[in-house]
Amino acid sequence: MKKVDLVILSNLKYRHEEARAYPAWSLDDVLLLPIVNPHGRPNRTSDAIEEGLSVFPHYQKEFARFHGREVVWDKQSESLVSFEKQIKVSCFVMEYLTPAEFARFFPTIDRSKFEKALALMPKR
Repeated sequence: MKKVDLVILSNLKYRHEEARAYPAWSLDDVLLLPIVNPHGRPNRTSDAIEEGLSVFPHYQKEFARFHGREVVWDKQSESLVSFEKQIKVSCFVMEYLTPAEFARFFPTIDRSKFEKALALMPKR
């Protein structure tokens, strides 16, 4: 994994397969979540990564700083950390994005259904 410096999570496949009626010919209407690999090559520079990311809109810093709702989980469970990492993207989409951003990135999805599902998750 040391040769991977950056991973970009996106909804580009969704936009091209599920939201065909809402074409996204630029990356302005695609949700992009760049994640820098902390175990990447030591000789890569953050300046080069920042310059590369500067050509399109993204939520790198916002996603890195984001700590969504904490899920109530058995303290003895080894799965807690893994589970919270798995739901971080979903929580970011629902808790950080404004309704207008959500509608722009996910034009075919009813946000209220996701809000109901998120409301069912217990908070600490």
